[in-house]
Amino acid sequence: GGTVFIFEAEKSVMQCHTMGYNNAVALGSSSISKKQCQMILSLNPEKVVFMMDKGLEIENIRRNIIALKTYGKMKEFTIQFWKPGDDVPSKASPSDLGKNRFEKALREELIEFEESN
Repeated sequence: GGTVFIFEAEKSVMQCHTMGYNNAVALGSSSISKKQCQMILSLNPEKVVFMMDKGLEIENIRRNIIALKTYGKMKEFTIQFWKPGDDVPSKASPSDLGKNRFEKALREELIEFEESN
């Protein structure tokens, strides 16, 4: 159980680790694969949070979420995604901004995914 953070780049996983968050994975790209979906779902997450870099099109994030939901349709879990604030530079990951800003993102900038998003 618990939360899994999904980032685009491996560096974000390392940054999270230095901040004490050991529940992050990276896609290595902006698109999630079937194998990655299976591996993430094998963790039995209660919540999955897509933390894609600022500037990635919402449609791309939506495709990733729908892929994960499709493979995990028999499982109960919440999906959220990060909606960056205006103070976040383009192409930045929330982990690039330091622990305080990352934790603000977790408190204030996560959007619950609804099919209508």
